[in-house]
Amino acid sequence: DINKEIGYPRGEAYAQRGLAAVANAIGDPRRALDILKQAEALSRQTADARLGAHIQLVRGVSLHRLGRLMEAEAALKEALAVFRQADALGDLSTTYSELSLVQSEMGNCRDAYGSQAQYKLISDRLLNNQLDQRFATLKVEFDTAAKEQENTLLIRENEANEKALTQARRVRQLQAVAIALTVVLAALLATLAIHQRRTTLRMRKLALTDELTGVPNRRDVLNRLEELLAREGE
Repeated sequence: DINKEIGYPRGEAYAQRGLAAVANAIGDPRRALDILKQAEALSRQTADARLGAHIQLVRGVSLHRLGRLMEAEAALKEALAVFRQADALGDLSTTYSELSLVQSEMGNCRDAYGSQAQYKLISDRLLNNQLDQRFATLKVEFDTAAKEQENTLLIRENEANEKALTQARRVRQLQAVAIALTVVLAALLATLAIHQRRTTLRMRKLALTDELTGVPNRRDVLNRLEELLAREGE
């Protein structure tokens, strides 16, 4: 509710001004003037000069529709004074456009041309401002999109780097496991070779010595004898 948003009686005055504008739009300027009387009474209870200017603008339009051109011109000029001070380009554009029509119908072509020139000048400023705002908005949107894309690429790059680091860690872990297995296998083979060597020596000793006394047996003696005979034969 507008009254709750900006306070009574100011909100009620804005609402009445809006109703008057609607009455003008549907071709009932007399009704608009009656409504504006209530809006003006309420606006006197506030310190909102721009509200009063808006009421005068709508009043000027109503008087124009009724053919009361001098009163319409006076009301529009009163509104212009406030809008100029506030540099309200949209309101100035609307007021100058209406004023140029009133002055033209009054036969005051010079003033009508001047008002139309002001309307054109302010409309161009308004358009340029809108273009600047649109450009600024597009720039912000572009910068935001570019930043988001950059962040997305950085996230993907970080994810790729993390995957690469994870794979590298896994490779190092596998290499460490392979080295450990190799060392264990080598140790097992060495142990097995030593055990085999000892077993071979033990078996040889058992084959060439007497098990009870430990002295060389007949086989060992014969082997040594064959070696001696072979040396003598040389």
